[in-house]
Amino acid sequence: MERPALGRAALAGIGVAFLACLIVELLRAILAFGPGMIVVALFGGWFVGVAVRTLAWGGRRHRPSRRPNVVAALAAAAGWLLAAIVAFVVSQALVPISARTLAERLDPAAFLDLTAQQLSPLEILVVVLLVGVAAFSARTPDLEVRAGDPGAAA
Repeated sequence: MERPALGRAALAGIGVAFLACLIVELLRAILAFGPGMIVVALFGGWFVGVAVRTLAWGGRRHRPSRRPNVVAALAAAAGWLLAAIVAFVVSQALVPISARTLAERLDPAAFLDLTAQQLSPLEILVVVLLVGVAAFSARTPDLEVRAGDPGAAA
């Protein structure tokens, strides 16, 4: 039995989560569309898990392993953080008139302050759903081979 290919799987998961979280940011910031964020988080989490599962195992039978589930959850969280950073940088770059330079506005403390202000219960639910669904959808019970099963490798 082989080990999962977690490097490629993690990168794909982060990429998918980043795209899903950018959509969430657009829904929240531009359209002020709250409930749609939950739907995007559910689908985004599912796609993160599927991407991680597909690239980790490639459809091969394997011993039970929860590593891809953990990688999917971490990739979803990393994608959310990356999207939050990109949204912060874009928002600071688009400030029309400011006495501070862009470099001064991109201070990490300013990012943490803005993120803390924007963390509503809905945003927290979106992150929890994204991470939880990603971990759940990375499961592969139909491909798992347990010791003693017919066809299990010695």
